[in-house]
Amino acid sequence: LTLERKDGTRISLEYSVKSIHSNAKSLLFSIVRDITERKKAEERLRSQEELYRTLVETAPDMITMASLTGRLLAINSAWERITGWSREELIGKSFEPIVHPDDLPAAKQRLVAFLKGNIPQRYEVRIRTKAGGYVPFETIARPLYTNGELSGMLLINRDITDRKQAEATLRDTEELNHLMIEHVLDYAIIRLDPQGIIQTWNRGAERMQQYAAEE
Repeated sequence: LTLERKDGTRISLEYSVKSIHSNAKSLLFSIVRDITERKKAEERLRSQEELYRTLVETAPDMITMASLTGRLLAINSAWERITGWSREELIGKSFEPIVHPDDLPAAKQRLVAFLKGNIPQRYEVRIRTKAGGYVPFETIARPLYTNGELSGMLLINRDITDRKQAEATLRDTEELNHLMIEHVLDYAIIRLDPQGIIQTWNRGAERMQQYAAEE
């Protein structure tokens, strides 16, 4: 029940009515309690929960709540956008079928360590998409507690496909540069580290200086 005070402010009331019979008469007994502050607290809580839901649902990373046995309890919309799996296909299922076979042993070991209180800070894992491919993720795991006891896991998975491709491209470029430098015969190409130690000695340097790279 909401009432308006004389000053125009509105308050929330909770009331209960009981019927009392006395001397052949029926009386109504009412108890009214001001619950304005409780209502305000509940509204703040609802607003915060709505904000958290919005943040989770609009996050670019995949966010997961999982049980201590590795079953998926809740996922956000980024899962379907990135992997193609819907909530209906994953909720209640184990994580094992969607983890790359080569990554699965380490994933199981991390789960065992998690239960012992050894929380992994950051790790990489490949997750199978509905189309059958695999996406590399960098994952952060955090514990969830209920009444002070460990009850589950919060996992944040960030797609690192672009980073992995950039790393592969860099490796290919470095390998190509190494091959080009190695086979130059007309120039001695020598690379030193800050301490003056030779790091690179190409075939041109061998021909001109008469020292092999191993020497």
